[in-house]
Amino acid sequence: MRQSVLLRLLLVLWAGLLGATLAQAAPPPADKAFATAQQLYNIRLDDQAVTELTKFIADYPTDARVHMANYLIGRVHQRQLKYDKALEAYALVIAKAMAADFVKLRAETHYQMAECYLAQKDYDRAAKSYKNCLTLSAEKDMTVRAQYWLAESLFQLNKLPDAVAEYRRVTELAPDHALTPWAWYSIGDIELRRASYGPAIAALEKVTTQYKDSEVAGEATLTLAFAYVNRARTDAPTRAADYARAVSLFSAVTASQKSTPSAKQKAAVALGHAHFDLKEYPKAAAAYAGALETLDGAGQDAMEARLWRGHALYNDGQFQDALAEYARAAGGKYPDLALQAHYWSGQSWFSLAQQQQDARAYTETIAAFQRYLKAPGEKAAASVTRATLLIGFSYEDLAAAGAADAREKAAASFREVMEKWPTSREAGEAQAGIARLTQSMTAEQLRAMAGNLPPAAVSSVALQLARQEFLAGRYPAAVDAAKKVVDSKPAADVLAQAHYLIGAAQHKQSNLGEAIAGYKAALALAPATDLTPLIQRGLTQAYLDLRNYPEALTTAKALAEHKRVTGKDRAEALMFLAEAYLNNGRGADAMETYQLILKEFPQSELEPNALLGLAWVAQTKKDRAQAIATYGALVAKYPDHPLVADAYFHLGFNYAEQKDYAEAIKAYLNVPAAHRQGDQAAYQIAWAYRDQGKHDEANAQFATVAERFPKSPLASDSLYRIGEYWLERKNYTDAMVFLGRAQDLTPADTLAPLIGYKLGVCAFFAEQFAIAADAFGKVTANYPTSEFAAESLFWRAQAQEKQGTLVPARETYAQYAAKFPKGGKVLDALLGAGRTALALKQYVAARTDLAKTLQLCDAMGKGTDAELIDRAKNVAPEAQFHLAQSYFAEKKYEPAAKEYAAVAFYGYEPWSSRSLLQLAECSALNGNTEAANFALTTLLKNFPGSDAAKAAPALAKQYNLTLPTP
Repeated sequence: MRQSVLLRLLLVLWAGLLGATLAQAAPPPADKAFATAQQLYNIRLDDQAVTELTKFIADYPTDARVHMANYLIGRVHQRQLKYDKALEAYALVIAKAMAADFVKLRAETHYQMAECYLAQKDYDRAAKSYKNCLTLSAEKDMTVRAQYWLAESLFQLNKLPDAVAEYRRVTELAPDHALTPWAWYSIGDIELRRASYGPAIAALEKVTTQYKDSEVAGEATLTLAFAYVNRARTDAPTRAADYARAVSLFSAVTASQKSTPSAKQKAAVALGHAHFDLKEYPKAAAAYAGALETLDGAGQDAMEARLWRGHALYNDGQFQDALAEYARAAGGKYPDLALQAHYWSGQSWFSLAQQQQDARAYTETIAAFQRYLKAPGEKAAASVTRATLLIGFSYEDLAAAGAADAREKAAASFREVMEKWPTSREAGEAQAGIARLTQSMTAEQLRAMAGNLPPAAVSSVALQLARQEFLAGRYPAAVDAAKKVVDSKPAADVLAQAHYLIGAAQHKQSNLGEAIAGYKAALALAPATDLTPLIQRGLTQAYLDLRNYPEALTTAKALAEHKRVTGKDRAEALMFLAEAYLNNGRGADAMETYQLILKEFPQSELEPNALLGLAWVAQTKKDRAQAIATYGALVAKYPDHPLVADAYFHLGFNYAEQKDYAEAIKAYLNVPAAHRQGDQAAYQIAWAYRDQGKHDEANAQFATVAERFPKSPLASDSLYRIGEYWLERKNYTDAMVFLGRAQDLTPADTLAPLIGYKLGVCAFFAEQFAIAADAFGKVTANYPTSEFAAESLFWRAQAQEKQGTLVPARETYAQYAAKFPKGGKVLDALLGAGRTALALKQYVAARTDLAKTLQLCDAMGKGTDAELIDRAKNVAPEAQFHLAQSYFAEKKYEPAAKEYAAVAFYGYEPWSSRSLLQLAECSALNGNTEAANFALTTLLKNFPGSDAAKAAPALAKQYNLTLPTP
């Protein structure tokens, strides 16, 4: 209570001493009431200010200051972002302050109304209000600002000619104003959008020459370069000069230390495009390479740059190097770019094959074009036609080199071109290709081409061909040949075989829907023949693969009950039935079927499968003892069987579930590294050690997983676990090593953002702020929707600030505040933005950010979230202190003193004690010794042990102040 009273006395005393000598007589009530309200407004006690201003209006409705009171109420609501309320207050000023004395106030009110509309994106009303301001304003600075923002509003309304006219008025009215270079830039940008390249270039050149030190000069340079390129591409008479100028400007942006990373990236890529346009392909390739050094290697911009670099290398005849770039682009996560990369990989391989007459290059050509044709996404018809034709050319050249089946495949490609694109230029080339092929074909080879065989010959020849193609693993060809049989309308038994082959070939290609349709068509034609079990077997497997377990169970029962299914075939049928039972959740029936297999077919080759199935059923029922016993029986009876590795793996799992970690480790050690679950077994050994508290052994095993299985997802997970272990023990150096290795191996999955975030945390606490900023930046760039994106963005800003890169830090803080306005760190982000702006001596910007911080603190302080309320209480005094510091740095001691006095009310350290010390200095510099002495007295009484109190004697000596007697 004593501290609060003293601080209030301090504020009252300071207010009296800061201005002129105290008047002897008390001011009139209206003067006092207005002064009190205005003082509350000045020290940003907004709610109290609105209350007092409203009361003043009610108590003194005829006072001339009523209009100013309404204006101040509007300003309070505006800075609280309550734009509708602000507009209501401003409307009262406009409606009632009609006397000539209030012209300036009306002008300012129209301007603030426009600002509110602009914030609400109501650009039409904003434009009207700015025009009203211009009609009334006699102040040059306000006139220029209103003129500029009028132009901006018109731009947002897409009224581009009107916007240009208003921007030009800014340049004519105030050539030296800070907004003038922005106006010229906006003129250039609009003219560029309208393809008016001459005016665009003229405006942008003005920015880069007359206003080369302005904030927008760098951006104008980049935009100017694009303007020259765009004009050059119209085949203007100045084409050569325009390209030369664009190249020079893009090069300047990439070389300038003042350019932002984003600008450098755009300029580097655009420089490559310019050289590409000029057919200067080596220079283009070099420019794209330069861009790639600055771009995120996995990002879309990097993939596009790689694609263009591939084009430049291809056009320069460097096919091998082009292929490397296309391969990287094809491996990215952007389907459209990958599609283009596949196509141009095919073109490059084909050019290389023709250059070197290399059979492998022709094979790679075919593979690349097939990847392109099979890949999802829209494809240009011309590209598809060309790809198909070049596949035919490649097979043709392979056939000439003696490759088997190449001639038939070449003919198929040529025929496809002729049938699908009969009017294309490629159709003529394909016809010529077929003519070359048929010159040396035998009758048998011609029949293999099919297509024009008489109906009577199609059935027998095509069915045999379909069988051969199927047995050779050429499943699409098998389908085509079998369909020719179907189209020839043969006898039912032949037709059934054709449909079965179609189903089996489609099944091999994992086209499960078409496979099932083929099997069903065959079964309808052959419900009780020797072919029936084969059809039922295929149909059962297809349903299982499709996870249509009810249908799988139906067909499996039919297969197991078929009279023609005996011996080994019955054992296999029962295995299918057991699997179907298991997948339908009928564990008891599955167990009974496995036991039937063991009973009917003892010592058969399927006994290990049955034992494995029985153990699995027990495992699913969580009967650990039975599962372990059955897996053990399989291991003991068939130690060399391929399924033993699966048994050992599941043994390890069941022992681990029982917390018998030693036995679990023994079992997992018997799973070979080459087994499909070898990586998982090694990984589980590490967890068994960790679950026992044997962290050294666990970490060693995790490291083993990464070494033995570098391509497994568990490799990165294992390295992450080691890194996390060291992070928990605050060994940041070792943690960074393992997290970094994990990040190198991690695909773009759910673990990647976590690893990146933890790596940033380690680097931050290790005070390696550049590495931390980079790690956090990659998380925000590559995983913007992850749960770590917000935290990473904030901590990236913190790392940048700690690193001393203040401009990027401020930008990152601002990004956080914009993207996560309700985030847990939004107060700290706004505070950070203000703090870095202050460090950069951008005092106006700092005050804007800090004012937003205080407004948000006030809003959160009134909420119900205890954590946010507490954070607001902590952030508010620091923000208020930095706000005062911004005024102090500009030697604006009066507003600085007001803000320091406000901080003193908080009672939060160290900000209250520091503010009292700074308040004393402000008062001293303002010639108010008594107020300065009182501030020091309050500091020493209330915060005697603070750093500020320790600094008080030096300040007193500097300004000849009096300290209180101890």
